[in-house]
Amino acid sequence: MHWVAYLVLSIGLPWGWLTLAPPLLMAWLLLKVSGIPMLEARLAETRAGYRDYMRTTSALVPWPPKRA
Repeated sequence: MHWVAYLVLSIGLPWGWLTLAPPLLMAWLLLKVSGIPMLEARLAETRAGYRDYMRTTSALVPWPPKRA
């Protein structure tokens, strides 16, 4: 939400639409590069049963559990 605040604050500026890039970049980095993938890879190696947990649980949004 922090990154989205800059977008909201700059909507009226001439090049304000460019502030859409940082929140999209940050979300992509967290979801695909450095955040969730690295953490889940480490936890899958060190915690018993974590692969089953990953298979049934959403990584970011608290959706209802998936079927195994």
